[in-house]
Amino acid sequence: MSTQLITHLSRRFGAAVLAAALLGALAGCGAGSREDPAGAADGSGGAAGAAGTTPDIGTELARAAYPSRFEGVELTLTVHELRRQGRLLHLVYSVAHDGDEELSLWDFDDAWDVALVDSVNLRRHSVVADGDQEELAPYRVDTEIPVGAAAPLGYVFAAPPEDVTAMDVYISTFPPFRDVPVSS
Repeated sequence: MSTQLITHLSRRFGAAVLAAALLGALAGCGAGSREDPAGAADGSGGAAGAAGTTPDIGTELARAAYPSRFEGVELTLTVHELRRQGRLLHLVYSVAHDGDEELSLWDFDDAWDVALVDSVNLRRHSVVADGDQEELAPYRVDTEIPVGAAAPLGYVFAAPPEDVTAMDVYISTFPPFRDVPVSS
């Protein structure tokens, strides 16, 4: 190989390594990896928020209890927050059950999807994904719901237009929570 070709390839390789390092650093600011699903290292059993912190579950906007696929085990869903932050909308809800062993979201429903519906503009909002196409949401397989405690969960969506003051929250196959207020 000529010296000129080697120099050209070295520069391109160096640029590729630099770009990969920058992407890796930026990805570290996101939702976490599948090994640490959405900030599971915080000790909450894998049920951390999409931004890597434990969501606040002090406020209760809506609550409902449903029978689960496990005999005698009831599942309680509580919506705590639907907050606009710039062009994003953060949903915080918690899941609790009255069973006698720790279970994951996957155990309850392997299609545990979450969506928001803007009934003003008739638009469905799906969870936002990062540059690696990973949803900014807890990883349903590893997200454990402890016995006797609520597991806080955080999801990130694209924000609706400013005139939207409430949205419907769809969690898994359960009936939706209607007109949950959007805060700023």
